[in-house]
Formats: sequence, structure tokens, C-alpha cells
Amino acid sequence: MTTPEQSSVLARLRRYQHLLVMGGGAVVTIVVLAAGLMDVAASVNAYLARMKEEVSIDMRRSMDFTTRAVGTLRNNVQNMEEAWSTADAEKQDREAPFGPDGLLRVQPDADGPPLLVLRSDASASATDAWRYVRLARRMAATTARIAARNAGDLTVYLFSPDRQTLVLSVLPWGGSAWQDKVAAERPALFAALTSADGAGIAPPEGGWRDPATGTPRFRWLTPYESPLTGKQAVRIATELRSAAGTPFGTLVYEMPLSALAEHLPETSFAGACLVLAPDGSLVVACPDAASTALLPLARQAQAAGLDKPSRNVFLEGHVLSGWPLLPTGWTLVHAQSWRDIVTGVRTQIILAALTSAVIIALTWALLLLVKWRVFVPAVRQSQRVFDSEQLSRTLVETAPVGLGLITANTGQPLLRSPSMIATNSRVVVDGPGLSYALSRHFLQQEKLAPPQSGGAAVFEDDLTFSTRDGQRLDLSVSMVRARYQDEDVLVTAFTDVTADKQLEQELRNARQAADSANAAKSAFLAAMSHEIRTPLNAVLGNLELLAYSPLDELQRDRLNTIRNASDGLLAVVSDVLDFSKIEAGELQLEDQEFDVLELASQTLMMFAPVARAKKLALAGELGDTLTWPLRGDPARLGQVMNNLLSNAIKFTETGQVTLRLSRDEAASQVLIEVEDTGIGISADQLPALFQDFTQADATITRRFGGTGLGLALCQRLAQAMGGTLTVQSQPGVGSRFTLRLPLHAGASMASERPRFDGEPVLLVAAMQAERTRLSSILQAWGVDVTSYAHPALIAQESVEDASALVFWGDRKTWHPSDENRLVEDASWVVDCSEDGPAQPVASGRVISASVYGLHGLASGLQYALQGRALAAQAVDGMVLGKRLRVLVAEDNVVNRKLFEEQLALLGCDATAVPDAEQALACLEQDTFDVLLTDLAMPGQDGFALARQVRQRWPAMPVMAATANVTPQEREAGERAGMARVLGKPLSLADLGLALSEVAGLPPLRRDALAGSGLLGGRPVADATWQVFVQSCRDAVQALQDGLRAEDGPRLLAELHSLGGACAVFGLNDIAARGAALAQSISAQGVRACEAEIHALGDALLAVVLQEPLHLINVADQIIARLETPDGSVNAASVAELAKTLRAGLHDRGGSRAG
Repeated sequence: MTTPEQSSVLARLRRYQHLLVMGGGAVVTIVVLAAGLMDVAASVNAYLARMKEEVSIDMRRSMDFTTRAVGTLRNNVQNMEEAWSTADAEKQDREAPFGPDGLLRVQPDADGPPLLVLRSDASASATDAWRYVRLARRMAATTARIAARNAGDLTVYLFSPDRQTLVLSVLPWGGSAWQDKVAAERPALFAALTSADGAGIAPPEGGWRDPATGTPRFRWLTPYESPLTGKQAVRIATELRSAAGTPFGTLVYEMPLSALAEHLPETSFAGACLVLAPDGSLVVACPDAASTALLPLARQAQAAGLDKPSRNVFLEGHVLSGWPLLPTGWTLVHAQSWRDIVTGVRTQIILAALTSAVIIALTWALLLLVKWRVFVPAVRQSQRVFDSEQLSRTLVETAPVGLGLITANTGQPLLRSPSMIATNSRVVVDGPGLSYALSRHFLQQEKLAPPQSGGAAVFEDDLTFSTRDGQRLDLSVSMVRARYQDEDVLVTAFTDVTADKQLEQELRNARQAADSANAAKSAFLAAMSHEIRTPLNAVLGNLELLAYSPLDELQRDRLNTIRNASDGLLAVVSDVLDFSKIEAGELQLEDQEFDVLELASQTLMMFAPVARAKKLALAGELGDTLTWPLRGDPARLGQVMNNLLSNAIKFTETGQVTLRLSRDEAASQVLIEVEDTGIGISADQLPALFQDFTQADATITRRFGGTGLGLALCQRLAQAMGGTLTVQSQPGVGSRFTLRLPLHAGASMASERPRFDGEPVLLVAAMQAERTRLSSILQAWGVDVTSYAHPALIAQESVEDASALVFWGDRKTWHPSDENRLVEDASWVVDCSEDGPAQPVASGRVISASVYGLHGLASGLQYALQGRALAAQAVDGMVLGKRLRVLVAEDNVVNRKLFEEQLALLGCDATAVPDAEQALACLEQDTFDVLLTDLAMPGQDGFALARQVRQRWPAMPVMAATANVTPQEREAGERAGMARVLGKPLSLADLGLALSEVAGLPPLRRDALAGSGLLGGRPVADATWQVFVQSCRDAVQALQDGLRAEDGPRLLAELHSLGGACAVFGLNDIAARGAALAQSISAQGVRACEAEIHALGDALLAVVLQEPLHLINVADQIIARLETPDGSVNAASVAELAKTLRAGLHDRGGSRAG
């Protein structure tokens, strides 16, 4: 809505733009039309000028004709006057007499043209006529020459002043008849020839002679019908005078009017021409038809002075131009109608009209375009500006927040909302008011702020003011520079955030409380992780060592059960801890280069025994290359693949499980699919599939087991790696899980694909899908492959011609004899089976390999067809390339013994100490290759030890092993100078790999450790059990001493060490009670937990004295000594073990008696 003042301004804008457009258009139109008319006028003038120029050129030709005629006559006049003067009057008697008819024919010779001399009266005296006769004789030759030049035509006559004598020369000669006729018509002839218009021939204006020169003048008489020739002729007359100046006759030359007309102008322009005498009489017209209509107009123009060539006369739609026809005294008039002129300049008129029309049309189009594209939008924009300003005013006046415009320099308020006015009345400020305080604050902040480009910067700040009632008022203020009414202003907006500030403070306090609680939770998780992983490390390590002891079948079965349960426990604990790390945002991913195909092959081989146990087909579709380098975290990717394959096998009773790798080039993604033919998942169950600790239905746990955490963890790991995990499933058909990860190709490795030269190879695979896939892969490698579903289908000749024979996968569909027949005749056999070795092994002409991956197949074919050697197998014996001296700092005595045995198996010399002080003492006394330390030790921890070692022995690598490896501990270890921070439980393979890496030894293969006995067939040493028993007794005493002294740190350190030792030997209950007691002591203090401390000590003593675990271990050792493979028995060793068993049984019985 606009105000009346704004409406008036808009009306003026509209009027001005209308006036500008329409007025400008009209002015341009008038100017263009005027220019067009001027162009047309110029064209007409140019047309008339060209016409006059062309007529003027022809007029010169006409005047040349008349001038020549006059010149000829002037010469004749001179000759005749001379002849007259010399005529001999005394010889009159000798002249021939006039005839009775008063006519004398003068002919100088027989061939010359005759002249006639006539007397007006035949009876009159001829005395005066003899001189004219003599003149005629002299004229005869001249007239003959003139007639010859005029094609034989000449009419000239001379009559005396008294008009009584007439000398005629008419050529061609008409003969005697004509002569008789002239004589008969003498009176009329004299009257006609000697007069003009019924009167005598008057001299021209100024007389017959030029007073100055005496040159004869000629008078041109208007046309008449000549009585001599009967044709229209123009007479040219002049007076003849004697030497005394006395006139003796008038000479008249008759010019045929047609001869004159032939020399009149002939132009290419339309129109007509007329020749007028000075009295306005018509001399000749061309064409004649125009004379009647144009003669009155020509006479008017002649009267108006048309005889001037530069002048035009416009009369009655005609344009008349005149030229004097010298020396006749006549005027040539050329007349054209406007229609003829328009026709002559039609093209120019059309062009001018078109040009004017186009210019006018373009002008109006441009003006209208400017109007609708510029002026009208500008007016509309102005309307919107006015409306916007009015709306802004309305918004300011009705805004519930502080809103206003204030001058930038003085702080004078221009517009203010009611809230701003109310706030101004509430606050106490220095200066005129709130607006002034805001402007001062803005100017101060603007000086401090760095210069910005691209527009005015918005300043946002929180300001605090005191109110008149002593309260605190918090305002969130935003200010920015602007222009308003040609003045620098500040657009100011603020809101009252006092309540928000108070709430923020409350939230901050709550956040601090939550952070404290979260820190306590993190500390609890760290402590629990350490307390759980420490005993698990001892349990799994000793179980690993025990697995290579000589055991009977029942014992080995129980050991396998224990190991499987321990592995499951470790998996659950690891999943829970990993999930906790992800939730806390502490999960750190590795960024290293690895071969995803090798990782997938290892995963398939890991689950192959489980699949075979369930009679499931486990297949891998891993592309057609041997390597596929990627960058990322192979451990986490392997964890996801392990979980997906484990679930697929778990929920599949019959059919097949497939691991498939491919790449989506368009999306730059790696696709890892695990597809099964299991029970499937309904559409209703899919939404909850990836929720934490949730399974598809309530029967899953009972039927298949599990915690419902695996898929949730997989999805979290996939998201952490920048990918997605999706599922497609159908109940009763199966499921397909698809992991999509970004395609980060490795830099140092390249995809490897074998190259062959078309060698013929036979492929035998029972499954159609496998035959199709392998045939395509082998063809891509350059092999000429022929596939078969059964050995019986292969002809003997084909086997003999083939370079190699490949068996792939299951052999249950054919008889062994069919296969043996082919093997005996084949040059080479590559046997790829589910239980084949990961590294191909050659036995004669048969090469055994695994179906899980293409590496075995490719290596076998390269060995058979190209003679390339197979990869060397790991050798038994020392697994490290050097006998390392390792110093171990571990406060837990059981873990110390475990490290000693593991290092001994790795071929290392181990020295174990319980704390950092003794470790430093050992380093001062001896030289070691590697330091392996725990992090949580009493006294000086592992980080401090590492820092001192790096300062004093910088060349020696330091490794740490702890039960809870967090990103913070890894970073702290790097800062302390540690080469590795390893997690417990620490397997022998992981320990060997870490030692080889930090010591700079050749890379250690995991299969070398997996394939060799970890203790060389020796059982766990009995000394380990004895150490544990003694450590339990020492722990009970330490607990009592710490309780009496109320020494909390000492108690916590002892409980930490005791928990790890108890967990090694399966005393999980006591380990858990110890961990709970440590939490209670930390939270409540020592004295509040006195009863729990006593109870733990009693339970520990009771278990140590009553549990026969050590006796079972001793008995197992006796059995191992008796069941040696070679039948030999070490009697001394068996006797020593029997004494130990007896002592233990005695102690057990004594305790019962007590």
C-alpha cells in the first residue's frame, strides 16, 4: 500500500515515461518523414537537373544548326552585296529580255540550277530589274553549292525594296509546269513571299544591321506554308545593302520546318517540348499532339520569363523549363507533368518510403521495447520499492523484536519498532539512548574488524545492559551498514536473549555434569576393557600354546571347545568395545595399501571348514585379476566381510554362499556382495535389521545364537569407511548384502592379470555357473579353453592335445575312475579344490591349489605352461631372521611367563622384569634389541619408561602391549616415541610380525607361524602354575597390608595384577569380583570396602587350595611323557612329575582335613 505522496510520484513517473516514449516517437517520426520528403525532393530536383542538363546538351546541338544556317546566310549576304556593287548597269542592252509574262529564267550553264527573276507586273519597265538579273546570275553558282550541301534542297529568294522584283531559287527545280504556275500565281506569290502575318517583313529588334560592326542581322519568321514548295517552312530574312548603304533588297531563306524539328532536343525523359516565338506563337512542337494542351501553359511560362535556363515554372501540375534558341530569338519550352516526374523517380521514392517506414517502425519498436522492458519495469520496481519501504515501515512498527534504522555517525533513531522503544526506556546507558550506544559499539567493532570485500559486513554480538530496576538484560544484536534517504544508516535488529542466556548457563552446567559422567563412563570402559582383555590375553595365549601339547582325543576336544568359547567371548568383547568406540567417535581407521583380492581369499579360506561342516558350497567371484590394490583399512574391511560371511553361513542350511567383488566405474565404488540361499528376511523385519542388539525375530537367538550386534557394527564400520551397507532379501530364497565403498586405488601396486599365448586347456567343473565364469576368465588371460561338466565327456584325443587339464570345485558328480583316466593321460593337471592349499603345491604333473581365489589357478598354469616357479613354502624352525634380545616390562607375573614362552618359540632371548625401574637397570647393564612394556604398571607407567628409553637409547625400538588400545593411547605412544602399541590378547603371529617390523627384519608371513608348533610340542611349564599359586598368596598378604594402611593405590595395583593372573587359569569369578572391588575402592574409599577385601582374600585362598587345576596340568604332562611317538620314556622326568602330583594331592587332603 502506497501513500498519496508516493502515488503522486508514481503518476509523474508514468506520465514522464509516456511523454518520453510517445513524444520521442512522434518527433522521430516527423524527422524521418521530413528527411524522407527531403530525400524525395532532392531526387526530384536531381531528376529535373539531369533532364535540364540533357536538354541543354541537345539545345547546343540545335543552336549549332541554326548558327550554321545564319552563318551561311551571312556569307551569302556579303557575296551578294559585293556582286550588287560590281554589277555593270551599262550592259543592260546585252542582257536577255524578260518574257511577255514578266519572268526571266537565269541559268548560267546548261547543267546549273536555274533562277527565276519575276516582275510583279509583266508590262512594267524592266530597266530596274537588270541589276537583279546580273545578281541572279552571280547567285546561281552559290545556290548550287548550298543546295549540294543540303542534299539538293534549297529555297531562297530575294525581293526588291519596292517588292516589284523577285529573284527565286528553288531546288530541286520543278520544271516548266512549276514555272508557269509561279507566273500565273504571281500576285499571290508576291504577297506571300514579301510579307509576314499580312504585313511587310519588319526588321528584327535593333535593325537589320549591327550599329557597331555593320554585320547583318536576321529575323526568324514564324512558320508558314511555303507557296514555293507547299511545305511548312521557317523563313530567315535579312536586308541587303549596297556599298553606299542603300537597301537594294531583302534576302529570305526558307528552312523546312521538319529540318528544324529534327534538330530539336531528344531526351530520355518523359514530357514534351515547344518552340515559341517572342509573341507566344507556336513555332514547332515535339510531339505535335502536346502543343494543343501545353501551348497555353507554355505561353504563361514564357510571359513569366521562362527563357532563363536556371528557372522552372510550375503550372497546373506541370513543370516547365525554357531555353533561348539562339540566334532565332525563339524560346524552347520543355514541359513534364508531375506524374511523369513521379514515374521517373519512382525507385527513389519507393526506397525513401521504405527506408522511412523501416526507421519509423524500428524506432517505435525500440521505444516500445524500452517502454515495456525498461520504463514499465522501472515504474513497477519503483512501485515495489515504495511498497517495500511502506512494508518495511509497517514491519518496523509492528515487529515484536527490536528493529530500527539509526544514523551511523550520530546514533539518531530514524525508524524504531515498539520493542526497541520499550527497550530504550528500560536500559541504562551512557549517552542519549540505546540507539547511540549501539552506533558507538558498531563503530568500535568496525575499526577492529579486518576489511572485507563484496558488500557490507554484518556485525553480530551479544550485549549486556543494566535495566532501571537493577536487572540484567542480554541482547543479541545484528547491525549492518545501509543507505537511507541519502544518509549512512545502520539497520539494527536485536532480540532479548536473557532467558536463553540463563538456559545456556544451565545447559553448560548440565553439560559439565554430563561430561563428568561420560568421563567416568569412559574410564569405566577403559578399565573394564583392560581388565577383560588382560586375562583374555593370558587365556588365549596359553590355550594356543596348550593346543600344541600332546593330548588325547577327549582332552583335545575339550580344548577345542574351550578355545572356541574363548574366541567367541573375545569376538563379543571386541564387538562391544568397537561399537563403544564408534559411538564415542574414537574409532580411527588405517590408511594403507592392501590387496582386496588377497583379503577376500583369506576370508573365504577361513570360513571354508565351517561351510564344509554344514555341507554348503562356498564360492568366490573375485573378477579376472590376481591382484586388486586399494587404499583403506584392511582390518576393518576384513571384519565386515567376516561378519557377513559368518551370518550367511549361520543362517543357511542348504545351498550356497557366495562372496562377490566388482567395481562400479560410473559411481567410482567397490562392490562387495555376500549372497546366500538361507532363510531370508521378510520386508517387515528389514527396517530393524541394522539396529543395535536387535535380531529379526525372537527365535533367532534360540535357533542360531548371536547378540544382534554384528550387522549393526558392520553398518557403522561401513559408514566410517565412507560407504554403505544394504540388503535385499526374500524369505525362503535367501539374502544379498551389498557393501559399497569409495574406489581409492592403490598407488604402488597395479592390478595383475596373467598373459598366455592361446595354449589349449581343458576345464572340468560340475557347476554351470562356475564353468561360464572360469571360461570367461581364462579367455581373458589368453587361454584357449574348452569347458566340460563331467570327465566322461572328454575324448582321449582332446586330453592328449591339451596343454593342461584343470579340475575345479566339487567332484561328487563323477566317479574317481573317470577323473583318474584323464589325469594319467594329461600333460599337466591343475587340481583346484575346496581344501586345496592357498599356495599351489606341485607333486609331479599334478599341481594342487585352492578354489578360493584365482591366484592358485594362475600360478599353477604359469608353472605348467610357462615354467614359472611356484612360491616357496615357509620353512620350519626359527621364524625370525635374527635371534633378538627382548626386554619385557610386565607387572603381571602370568603375562611375563607367557611372553617369555612366546619369545622363546620365536627364537628370541627374553628378559622379563616387573616394573620400569628394573627395566632401566637392565638396560644400563646389558644391551637389548627391543623393549616390550605394559602401559599400566605400578609406579612409573609405560609412557614414562618409553620417553626415558628414547632419550638415553634412541636407537632401540619400544613396543607396548595393553589390554585396551584406544586412539588416545596410540597417539600418546607415538608422542612418547613408541614404535608400536599392540592390544592384548597378543597372538604369537602378531608378536612375531611386530618384532620383525620394528627390528628391521625381513617380512614375517603369518602362515609361517600358523603352520608351526608354537611350543615345539612341549606342554605348559609347571613353573607357571607354581608362580601363579605363589602370586595368589602374595596378593592376599598385599590386600591385608593395604587395608591396614588404607593405601588405595597399592590395593588398586594389586587388584589389577591379580585380575589378569586369575583370568589366565579360568578364575573368572574372582577376576570379576576383583574388578568390581577396584571400582568400589575408587568410588567409596578403602575403609568402606573392608568386608569385600576380606571376602575376596578368603575366596582366593579357598580356590587356590581346593581347585585341582595344577594337578590336572601335572597329570597331563605325565601322560605326554608316557605317550611319546617313538615309544621312549624319560623315567627321571616322569618320576619328578609324579612327586609333584603326590605333593599336590597331599596338600589338597590336608586342607580338607583342616
